[in-house]
Amino acid sequence: MVARCLASDFDLIVCHPLECLTFLKAVDGVVIRNIWPTHEYQKDWDYVKAALRASGLTVYNPLTFKGDVEGKDYLVALYDQGYPVIPSIDEVGALDRLPSCEAYWIKPKHSCDGVGARKLTREELLLENPLGYIIQPFVEFEYEPSFFFIDDEFRHAIRQKHRLFATRTIAYEATEGDLDFARMFVRWAGLRFGTQRVDAVRTKDGTLLLTEVENLCPYLYLSEMDEQSQQEFLSAIKSSLVGVFSGNQDFEELVGVKDACDP
Repeated sequence: MVARCLASDFDLIVCHPLECLTFLKAVDGVVIRNIWPTHEYQKDWDYVKAALRASGLTVYNPLTFKGDVEGKDYLVALYDQGYPVIPSIDEVGALDRLPSCEAYWIKPKHSCDGVGARKLTREELLLENPLGYIIQPFVEFEYEPSFFFIDDEFRHAIRQKHRLFATRTIAYEATEGDLDFARMFVRWAGLRFGTQRVDAVRTKDGTLLLTEVENLCPYLYLSEMDEQSQQEFLSAIKSSLVGVFSGNQDFEELVGVKDACDP
């Protein structure tokens, strides 16, 4: 949907990440969208990231080292620094740093959409001693809200009962407290521009805890939006891209931006 929107004003080359290096000298910039599951081609994707960083091209979103660009290690770092994140460690030797609980949730550091995630008892966890995983207490929650930002500006929020098993996605009216929470992680990520999604859980006692900072190519739930919301969000993305690339004269001559996109 994003590609179709941009194609009305930009000359696009659309390809898989592993095919993009051939075109780097022929383009003014790179937009990364819908490239998951990168864990299925992790070594090749790491090579592409290095090439993009070395190319000097503007990449949207920027390939910074915070958020999910480099896996889920940042969750451990955020927990260590006292941020409101689901308590996270990456080795069973640090279990005493987690709250007491009956079960644990483990998920691969390089994965998405719950692939490879499992619920384990303490005994199972100690026996398995998983490496390359984030280990968290199994948290009961009311629902999962997600907060969407473009260029650090809050756009809208949604909520789901359980993201991995969601059958319904609804608009969510974020409170000022919710936005203070989400903006905390936007500031932490320090992304110069681009689309971000801050995911959280609302626990039984009403607390918000971070689950992910999705800032590589977050799924935007465009198909779940009404037509007007789609149009507004896509237009905001297009305006963001124009602002990012406006310093390039060839790009300025190419673009004649419309006020809205046809979703």
